[in-house]
Amino acid sequence: MSNFSFIPEGHKMPSSKGRYTKVKEGETLKLRVLSLQIVDGFVRWSNDNKPIRWRNGEDEPAGFDFREGDKAKYFWALVVWNYETEQSEVWEITQKSILDSLRNYATDEDWGHPNTYDLKISRTGAGLETSYALTALPHKAMTKKVEEAMNTNFPDVHALFTGDDPFQAAK
Repeated sequence: MSNFSFIPEGHKMPSSKGRYTKVKEGETLKLRVLSLQIVDGFVRWSNDNKPIRWRNGEDEPAGFDFREGDKAKYFWALVVWNYETEQSEVWEITQKSILDSLRNYATDEDWGHPNTYDLKISRTGAGLETSYALTALPHKAMTKKVEEAMNTNFPDVHALFTGDDPFQAAK
């Protein structure tokens, strides 16, 4: 029998490499905001399970078969670096607790723009008992890898409003 292991030393299972930031129950993610400015709007789901989005200040689009009882949700869309997946992702935030926390950090003169510090976002509970916590980490410069992500193939979050793929429309 040989001395090599069936699973090589240091082997890691690949994590889900979806390009949209999702915080799972019991999970904490470390992120860095890459967007210079938020893009905001509303999202409502159709009966065929597709998100229909429109910009803040515009009227809800007509002609869609929306889910009965489903109301439009306000959101911010921004590009972030996810340290776990090591990639830039689109983060669509609809949770008021996250929006309020991020706004408080971004408008506080001691914290400022969230691309100057990392964020930890955690989720506990499920369903109606779900809660989120957002914590800013001490200011520090972006790593070279994060800086490169900010300057190459930057997703276009405006594509969300046309139903296009923000990564195909990358700038």
